[in-house]
Amino acid sequence: MAEMPILPAVILLLFCLGMAVWTAVAASGGRRDRERLRQARSNLVPQPAGERFREQMLDGLPEPVCRYFRHAIAEGTEIYDGAILAIDGEMLIRPGQPWFPFTSTELIRHGHGLLWEARMRMGAVGFNGYDMYRAGEGRMCWRMHGLYPMASAEGDAISESAAGRMAAEMIWLPGMLLPQHGVQWVADNVNEIRCQLSVDKYDFELRFMLDGKGRVLRLRMQRLRNQDDGSSEVLEFGMDSSADFTANGFTVPGECSVAWQPDDVLARFEFWRGRLRSMSQTDS
Repeated sequence: MAEMPILPAVILLLFCLGMAVWTAVAASGGRRDRERLRQARSNLVPQPAGERFREQMLDGLPEPVCRYFRHAIAEGTEIYDGAILAIDGEMLIRPGQPWFPFTSTELIRHGHGLLWEARMRMGAVGFNGYDMYRAGEGRMCWRMHGLYPMASAEGDAISESAAGRMAAEMIWLPGMLLPQHGVQWVADNVNEIRCQLSVDKYDFELRFMLDGKGRVLRLRMQRLRNQDDGSSEVLEFGMDSSADFTANGFTVPGECSVAWQPDDVLARFEFWRGRLRSMSQTDS
């Protein structure tokens, strides 16, 4: 049998050793991620807020704001501080690239944070990833086949942007937007309302466009966007809703598209389209 030449054999050996080291490092990072996710899942389970929605909670609010809440929460509905969501959709990583389908679950809990876990396919390759905001800190991570790290980020800019996502997704927790939970509301006209809320040390203003029944047509706000080159800037951020989803007394946007600079024809970057499959307040 002919022997393999020395140089190719050394290269093959080094490649195999490198793969072994990479796999070991990836497995170690995967274990740390699993522990982070375990803690987040435990901490973000929704809890009863100890109240039911009553018309009297709207006393003193402008009529358009009342119209929004009457549409979003049925009389007598038990209020929870969070929700468990199942969402299907498509993501666009960069302009000009194809849209990739995903399935996901999300835990969001007022005052505690959110955890979005998704599975996505790019052709024959599968990716698992998550976006997290918890204890004032944001983090994201994507792994190929759930093991090999492909992208991860954390730090101050990631945390600020994640807090902005948390604020925007309060749209799925209308009970926590009631003034009894420290949210301040004003109406600019019959169909445009605004609220001020805080997520930890970050303050946000959410702007809603409603239809005549109180359904949310769009949401706009200012949010920090982190670019691939490491720079960050505050930009207009928005969600447009084409259909509602109703469960357990709550009616929320159920079919949405999300974009940076959504109202700028030239700069608009739509990157996320999602459809709610389920929404509950308990994990049973």
